[in-house]
Amino acid sequence: MKSESINIGQKIKEIRLKMNITQKQMCEGICTQANLSRIENGLCLPSSYIIQQFSERLGIDTSYLLTNNQELQQDYIDEFYTVIRRHLSSRDYESVLKMIQKEEKNPIFSKIKHQQYLLLYKGLCIFYLQKNYNKAIQFIDNALTLRDPNGFYNEDEIEILISKAMILYDHGDPKASISLYKKIITIINEKNELNNKLIYNRVYYNYTRVLVDEKQFKEGLKICTRGISYCKRYYSMYYLADLYLNKATIHWNLNEKELCRKSLLKAREVSDILENKLIFDICQKYISEFFSS
Repeated sequence: MKSESINIGQKIKEIRLKMNITQKQMCEGICTQANLSRIENGLCLPSSYIIQQFSERLGIDTSYLLTNNQELQQDYIDEFYTVIRRHLSSRDYESVLKMIQKEEKNPIFSKIKHQQYLLLYKGLCIFYLQKNYNKAIQFIDNALTLRDPNGFYNEDEIEILISKAMILYDHGDPKASISLYKKIITIINEKNELNNKLIYNRVYYNYTRVLVDEKQFKEGLKICTRGISYCKRYYSMYYLADLYLNKATIHWNLNEKELCRKSLLKAREVSDILENKLIFDICQKYISEFFSS
């Protein structure tokens, strides 16, 4: 830790001095001057955000500062994915695309896993931002061609397949989307157990959503129930409220009103715990309109 902090601090100081940038100018809008001094003297490690900001201010690639600093490299990578996923959850594809374009040639993202995710995220941006379906699918398929053709799909590649299935449906090809979801579930079932348990929630929720929209209610109920069971098995509330709301929709369309009411109550209960106001309000509205008497 000490040698790494000295190494990166020295690099920052050397470039700063060569460019005749004072400490005050260097840290303005980024951190305090005292914090910069500690970094340059090897007394602390900068965060990934500060590394990125310093790199931009000095006009250098972040990889130069991160070379031979394995811990910092991993921190930077972890923070990159955290921010990317935050932007994706808010559908801020412009910010995602900017981040990818900035990092796609960065050597610290040279591993196949990172290249696959960069191609996936670029595909998502191109589809949802530029509405270019063919180009988006090409990027996602390119990500999948990087996998070992003789091996099983790993969990990252399953995530990529789920994203492809979502794009297929959003493009208006439910048949291809459903076919891919079936393939994904077959792949999952061939594995003993996934390390990333959230994959179960994600695939069963999104597959259920497609089946409900396509009015395949009996199959949708089977998939939705299985998704809920995975949530319970692994103590995960990720998508649990959504699954119960989908289950309520299915029961309503199958004219199973009491089962619909019970599922709505479950969805409302979970959404209240998670402070998911959107689903809570939907449940409250349906309960008041259809089950108030």
